[in-house]
Amino acid sequence: MTPSAVSQQISKFERAVDTRLFDRHARGLTVTSDARDLGQRLALAFDIVEKAMENLIEERASGPVRLRIYQTWATRWLIPRLTHLHEKRPDVRVQFETGMQQAEFNRSGLDFAVQFIPRPQPDLLVVPLFPQVLVPVCAPAIAAGIQAPEMLSKHPLISSANRMEDWQIWFGAMKLADTAPKAQLVFSNSTLAYQAALAGSGIVIAQAHLIEQEIAAGMLVAPFPIGVHSGQVIGLVEPAGRRLRAAARAFKDWILAEAPSPDHVPDFLTEIRRACPATSQTE
Repeated sequence: MTPSAVSQQISKFERAVDTRLFDRHARGLTVTSDARDLGQRLALAFDIVEKAMENLIEERASGPVRLRIYQTWATRWLIPRLTHLHEKRPDVRVQFETGMQQAEFNRSGLDFAVQFIPRPQPDLLVVPLFPQVLVPVCAPAIAAGIQAPEMLSKHPLISSANRMEDWQIWFGAMKLADTAPKAQLVFSNSTLAYQAALAGSGIVIAQAHLIEQEIAAGMLVAPFPIGVHSGQVIGLVEPAGRRLRAAARAFKDWILAEAPSPDHVPDFLTEIRRACPATSQTE
């Protein structure tokens, strides 16, 4: 800015507040008492702003890592592993929030989200964690009487209200889309749907990576261990270009180490088929 432009801005400010900031004379300018008083007051105000910014930066650096995740993935995959995080990094604090909506990083203050990967977006950095593989599972007593996929409909089919297309996807891969029955027991989320299957209420269409422990323990059985890859992948999402603070970097390293390779297939599955199109996108 030129000296002339600065002079014009000062004159404009003086007219706006109806106060002279400088006494003008042949030898130059002299600061008025009003200007000195204003300068002192503004200095105090700028000190307050500077301190507030320092506090914000410090709080951001030392605050908890904020993660948004689907409730079912939090309950069945993440929470059982949190002891590993505490053992390795007891200094890292994590604040969780659950929901089905895609994370809005600009307004939420989130560090990460674990969610189905949206369409490529230049402002997001995504690391794949798991493919979405669907498989019907049920209690052992129910599985004993099922010899063919067509016989699944003899029992109540269970689904999450957020994933109503999953049965259609699986039956479609079995070449049974035209005769696929609809779910008869529909719960508000997959956590409840899986619990119903554990209680012997019917057969649930499950995400294979979320029921591996129950399969290994014999609590659930896959009558037909054929997984269907819906085409979607769940991943760790963060804003692109954001410099990670130390706690966030430690959490990211930990969760990526906990996850298997993105092409991991649960051991209990004997075959993986692909389905197209896949439209389910929530928990």
